[in-house]
This record gives sequence, structure tokens and C-alpha cells, in this order.
Amino acid sequence: MNQHDKVQEQFNKQAAIFSQQPTIANPDYTQWMLDHIELKPEDKALDVAAGTGHFSRAIAPYVRQVTALDLTKAMIEQGKLETQKAGLTTVHFEQGTAENLPFPDAVFDLVVTRFSLHHFEKPSEALLEMHRVLKVGGRIAVIDLVSPDNLELAETYNHFERLRDPSHTTAFAPQALINIVAEAGFDEVHGTARDIEVDLTRWLNLTQTPPEARKLIQDNVGAELRDGNMTGMRPFRHDNTVMFLHRWMVVTGIKKS
Repeated sequence: MNQHDKVQEQFNKQAAIFSQQPTIANPDYTQWMLDHIELKPEDKALDVAAGTGHFSRAIAPYVRQVTALDLTKAMIEQGKLETQKAGLTTVHFEQGTAENLPFPDAVFDLVVTRFSLHHFEKPSEALLEMHRVLKVGGRIAVIDLVSPDNLELAETYNHFERLRDPSHTTAFAPQALINIVAEAGFDEVHGTARDIEVDLTRWLNLTQTPPEARKLIQDNVGAELRDGNMTGMRPFRHDNTVMFLHRWMVVTGIKKS
């Protein structure tokens, strides 16, 4: 099974409830992202790997038009339903791959991609494509999970992410995420990060993680809570609920040439 097949398998399962995730749907988190992205009324925007278009709909009131592109048909169909329900007419969905965007050169003012790079087999190729379809002076905003800075801990963290969701490839460390955006040709690249509290059980339920993998993750998180080996997930308890911390990062840049 290739990476595109893995992604479609995972997100076909998640499509109906994807936008209902507490972290995805949290308006405070969405506003935090919007606060770190320059949005202009005249912008023609592209949302790459848009899923059900939650973020496309969030930026739509601030720009002229949004094209929401995703690989998975079930996510697109769900996104169309949710967009119609929201009464938005400036968000349009298309199916395609991030590594081969179905658009001419230099047609967008803004490209955003949210929680996608850690699903790409070749994220640098996808970023080069985003650079290609932007006009000179256009902006990019990459929002993604990031791993711990410690290399050994990052490997452990990504291992558990892949156990939970086989379509996960690698979450970059913060500086590495900034670097890969800059290496794609963007200038004035900088990033802002924050921690997000995640309910472990809900997180596992979303991807319908198989029982064996689910138990292994839960056992390791439980061991860390009892002073066991670190997982990179930074678990804690809130009342009787096992939680952990994701770190999210918004990385922005400009296409100057």
C-alpha cells in the first residue's frame, strides 16, 4: 500500500466526524491560527490537504475565494455538505494531490495547509508545488504538529503517532519545520508554537486504532505517568481522564521570486 492509499484509508474512516474533533473544531485554536496569518480581502487562497474544509471555511470571510483541495473523496463530499450548511459560496472543493497540484503557475495569493505535512511521503515536493502556484509576493502558512527537539525522543514520539495512524509519516521538530519551508524557496520564514491538550481516548477513537496498537500506546503513556520511559507525548491526568500535549506550530513565509 503506497502513502496515498494509506491516507485515503485513514481519512475515509474519519470523514463523517472529522470536523467534530474537539481540537479541530475548537474556535480558540482556530482563532490563534488566523491571528498568525496575513489575510487580505482580495486574496485568492488555496487550502492544500483541506480535509472537510474546516480551515477553508474559517478563512473564507477574510478573503475573496478559497479552493479547498484534498486527496480523499469522502472528505471532499463531507466538506461540501458542511460548507453548504454554513451558507458559504466562496469555498470550492477539488480533488488532487499536494505533490502535483492541478493548477497553473502563479495563480494564488495565499496557500495554507493544516496538519498535512506529517502525512506526506515527500513534504519538500509538496512545498515546492505550493511555491509554484503562488504569485510573487504571495504567502504561505503551514500549520502542523511538531515533535520534540530531542532526536531520540522525536523518534519515539513519531513511532506512537504511526501506531495510532499508519498514514502518519514524520512530524518535524520546530526548527526543522521552519527549515523545510525556507528550503522550498520562501523568504521571511518564521514560526509560532503552542501546546494543545488532547484527550488520549478520543484521539485513539478518531482513527479507530486497532486494539493491539491502542493497548501499546495506552500502556506506554500509563508507564510514563508512573515515572516510566518518556514517550514524547507529555501525558498528564485531568480528573480521571488521561490527557497529553500536542505542540502545534504556524510557519509563515513569502514568495519573493
